[in-house]
Amino acid sequence: MTPSALLHDGLREAAARYGDRDAVLAGDARFSFRDLDAASDRLAAALAPEVAAGNRVALMMTNRIEFVIAVNALSKLAAASVLLSPAWKQREVDHALSITGAKRAIADAGAVELLTELLGADAVIDLDGGRYAAAIASPAQAPSRHARPSDDAVLVFSSGTTGLPKAVRHTHASIGHGIRHWIEALGLTDDDRFQVATPPSHILGLLNLVTAAAAGATVRLHPRFDLDEVLRRIQD
Repeated sequence: MTPSALLHDGLREAAARYGDRDAVLAGDARFSFRDLDAASDRLAAALAPEVAAGNRVALMMTNRIEFVIAVNALSKLAAASVLLSPAWKQREVDHALSITGAKRAIADAGAVELLTELLGADAVIDLDGGRYAAAIASPAQAPSRHARPSDDAVLVFSSGTTGLPKAVRHTHASIGHGIRHWIEALGLTDDDRFQVATPPSHILGLLNLVTAAAAGATVRLHPRFDLDEVLRRIQD
């Protein structure tokens, strides 16, 4: 599949083309392309009253399927995802929020408490809380918003080896170029299955997941790298 103009187009087109084929495997759970596209529609609809086009929303979560749902939902809202490492402490997170202007967040585990302290409880969606569950369960379509290829899609961060992490801005167009290159470099097709243990807050983790959708490939998403588990999944 040829990557399209906007970040979420890869998943949307895969849902139309491949439907109920496996998109992401996580533990014993299976999520089809249609499942993920519909879930991101519902989350986008739930967020629409509070997230305007051009807004930046922080995502701070562990390796989990909800990352795919959230980053595509924000793209459908013509908003940008600010990817925060779940390993960061308050100093790094406060810095990242300050320089990107993110006023809302989607998070899990200890990140929920940290972001609540910085942004307020009403601004943070806990992936394991009732608000998120209700949003995903609601039968709703994403609002009709249209980003431009030159608009921000995601902001990722440098490693911060010479100071605090620096934000790296990616437009929909630049992510599209990255997807196209990654598909060509890997020779990735809809027959492929591969494993991802890289954190989604890292550019490689993000790129692996959105590239897989654009190519129609199936991903095995691991919460962390575990050699025995990876080898067992390859065998299976």
